[in-house]
Amino acid sequence: GDIAVAPSAPNIIYVGTGEANGGSGSLTYDANGVYKSTDAGLTWVNVGLNNTRMIGKVIVHPSNPDIAFVAAMGEIYGSSPDRGIYKTTDGGATWQKVLYLNDSTGGIDLAINPSNPNIVFAAMWQRTRRVDNKQYSGVSSGLFKSIDGGTTWTQLTNANGLFPVGTSLSRIGIDLCNAQPNVVY
Repeated sequence: GDIAVAPSAPNIIYVGTGEANGGSGSLTYDANGVYKSTDAGLTWVNVGLNNTRMIGKVIVHPSNPDIAFVAAMGEIYGSSPDRGIYKTTDGGATWQKVLYLNDSTGGIDLAINPSNPNIVFAAMWQRTRRVDNKQYSGVSSGLFKSIDGGTTWTQLTNANGLFPVGTSLSRIGIDLCNAQPNVVY
């Protein structure tokens, strides 16, 4: 899945389990949620999200290690209500699903603005796989932005210079420029 070290407390590490990038012929393996270490990786505790199955990205707030986001893809061989973007504000004791589109679209990537951590970007990927059918794109795939720390989200579309509404998109990766975090890649 993914690993994130808290920028403000490097002894705190979050690990999201499960391979979220299942392709046409590749195998992926389900896992069991998020683990957290508070002693630089010596010991680990499962802090939930066990039904998310596959985690694409974990990010931690730049100054508060108790705030983290998880992009979850859910079950690969079926629809899943456990897909989406999750947020914790208490170090993983509880999680809230803050972005959910539908049971075939999950969260695959995330980025947080280190200068203004209320700005969060999420890449959503519509992906379903069956024995007789594999879909790795769809109209609910897209890029979303929150300016209030993940409470509300707006889809970035052709009005923002990106994808026209209704375009079938596949996996999207996202990152911010370290030197100028208002630059999005």
